[in-house]
Amino acid sequence: MTLRHVTLLVIAASLLGCTSAAEWRARAEHDLGVGDRDAAEATVQKGLEAHPEDVELLLFAGEMYLSPEPTEGYKPRLALHYALRADRAAVHQDKRATRLLTRAYRATGGSAFGDELVQAGLEQLGHRDALAPKRLGATDPDLLEPTSANLREQARRDAARKADQSPCPITLVHVPEGTYPGPGGSELRVASFCIRPGGRSARGCSEGRECSPDERVLACTALGAVLGADPGCADPSLPRCCADPQNHAAAGSP
Repeated sequence: MTLRHVTLLVIAASLLGCTSAAEWRARAEHDLGVGDRDAAEATVQKGLEAHPEDVELLLFAGEMYLSPEPTEGYKPRLALHYALRADRAAVHQDKRATRLLTRAYRATGGSAFGDELVQAGLEQLGHRDALAPKRLGATDPDLLEPTSANLREQARRDAARKADQSPCPITLVHVPEGTYPGPGGSELRVASFCIRPGGRSARGCSEGRECSPDERVLACTALGAVLGADPGCADPSLPRCCADPQNHAAAGSP
């Protein structure tokens, strides 16, 4: 290696170290904003090489890998890795790191680290399950927040899958046929259908079709707690994606 090459490497390393963690995070956010996820991942890696204990950058990395879109970018075990690092770097004092750790743990369906925490807690309580704590099942990407509504919906989906009755693609939520409460005390009668969870704008309904008016209203009212906020609820001109079930085995009154 020539002296010139060595000099260039030294300069590059110096520049890498001079870039702040906030600047690396801003670059990664920009990369994601323009749809270049590969560049965002590379930027995060470079940033963490220079700032391995930066809580904000670790939180950003964890959230990036917990995002359900694009599907190939959803890597819950990698998210759990960064969540653990963020929690450790924050000396277990940052509520955002704790929340991310909880969601990542639910996304992966548990881990050896998580099992140890659960077992220790059961032992402290003198619980009968302390010797054989039950590992969680993996949670669907749209239900990571540990709310009561999400926990109930996850239990329903798990039961349907166990019985091999789920009629919808994994990225869509099944809504059984039934009569649901509508706005102003009205009732909405819908056939069984599948719907895309809220929280992001659809890029065309490649998985099915646009929702009917009643399906849209139902998603924004009675099912809002489960499906989450969707841009289409505030702006009806935005698409909301639904699909017809592959079969009606799981259909029934709610």
